Amino acid sequence: MMAEEEKGKKQVQLSGKEVEEIYAAEKQKLNALAQQMNELNSLIAGIEETANAIKELQKQGSSQILVNLGSGMMIEARIESFKKIKLPIPGSAFVEKSPEDALAFLEEQKQTAKKQIAQMQNEFSQIAKQAEGLGQVISTARREIAKRRQTAKA
Repeated sequence: MMAEEEKGKKQVQLSGKEVEEIYAAEKQKLNALAQQMNELNSLIAGIEETANAIKELQKQGSSQILVNLGSGMMIEARIESFKKIKLPIPGSAFVEKSPEDALAFLEEQKQTAKKQIAQMQNEFSQIAKQAEGLGQVISTARREIAKRRQTAKA
């Protein structure tokens, strides 16, 4: 059985430069995944802030708030009634929902982002293991080259 498995395997030889290029590409993938996970974590933080603001406004009913106009400028506004929230939908349009529905929408977005992060973490782990293996191959090769140079000098 072992001989049959070995027959099916092919051996590939790569130059040191090729291995280093693959290693660099894997590191680049890791950096991109880390950045995407950071962006999703920031999205989750924003979702949580929005949900907390909705909950606080539900408690208060009518309230005085500051509205950001942009460029650091604010205006005071009064919320008389907090019965409907406008949620974005594709095509730069909005749909009115109750605060409860808006909170459910935010929770769904949060859970979707968390699932994406979990998938990315799995992918990150796999790539990190591959990169670690390549790093060990590179280190071993460099030590062997250094040893051969020392032997050649002697």
